[in-house]
Amino acid sequence: MMRRPYQPKAIDHMLRHALLPMTLDIEHFAKAKLMRSLTERSDEDGYSIVEV
Repeated sequence: MMRRPYQPKAIDHMLRHALLPMTLDIEHFAKAKLMRSLTERSDEDGYSIVEV
């Protein structure tokens, strides 16, 4: 029996299912690293970041 190739819609679904958790984890750890680096700075008061 010959194997049917995957349909583009099925490939898209599989990729989304596989990549979404990874990208959410990467985003979370990038934000956490940024926040940690900002809070560890003794010269940062939190207001200078948002000043224009």
